[in-house]
Amino acid sequence: MDTAEIYDQIEQYLAGELTGVDLKNFEAKLQAEPAFAEKVNLFKGMEAALSDPKALEVQQKAAALGDEFFENIGRAIKAAPIKKMVKQETAKVVPFYRKPWAIAASLALAATAGGGLWQMQGETALTNDQLFAQNYQTYQVDGLVRGTTTDEELTNAIQLYQNKSYQNAAEVLSILNEKDIDNQEVMFVLANAYLNQTPPELEKAANFFNQLIDMNTSIYVPKAQWYLALIYIKQDKVEQAKLLLAEVVVSGDTNAEEAKEILERIVD
Repeated sequence: MDTAEIYDQIEQYLAGELTGVDLKNFEAKLQAEPAFAEKVNLFKGMEAALSDPKALEVQQKAAALGDEFFENIGRAIKAAPIKKMVKQETAKVVPFYRKPWAIAASLALAATAGGGLWQMQGETALTNDQLFAQNYQTYQVDGLVRGTTTDEELTNAIQLYQNKSYQNAAEVLSILNEKDIDNQEVMFVLANAYLNQTPPELEKAANFFNQLIDMNTSIYVPKAQWYLALIYIKQDKVEQAKLLLAEVVVSGDTNAEEAKEILERIVD
């Protein structure tokens, strides 16, 4: 059974469409092969996470990626020699992207096929705390050009942040946020200042990252999704983390590769 057929069978199982011998064989495989059971759990979690209304945009993007993928395959077939065209015509093609979450899940499951960064087999499983620590890096905030008084205050706050005086930076940024509650740069730096305190103020950071994501007009959205996903991992909120990681993958952000890897390694 090829990969596409496996995806399709998992979809049928989760939808309650497998019956008779097929269902019996599938459940026997779940019992006998822990690695396969993990894949099914990943698909199940991804489906639940992406059923949230906030997932609509990422679902649409994923579906578009699926369409583009098969369009490219079609062009490749047309350009191929006749023998290859005949072979392709007789091959069974299962549209495994019919559920958009399957693309996000398949990105993670692809880890079992190759090497390099994705070669995870045989490695010791990490706890969610360890997974957070391994992937979290302090965001490097650039300074601002001085202009208005607010810009000067924000520049001073960023200087405190860059000097790792995160608590003082958060105090200044909180005042600026009260003056201008829609200033997305202030919100983003403030969220990171909370996240870098000792101990980190996870709930306060998550609140501002969520606000940025809900506004959906900021250049900081993919980064807010990334850091909020890491917060959720640390808090063992796995389903919420999976949804955000899938969005980061689709966005093509600089953390997309790390998001793919975490989707494979995250602990339910």
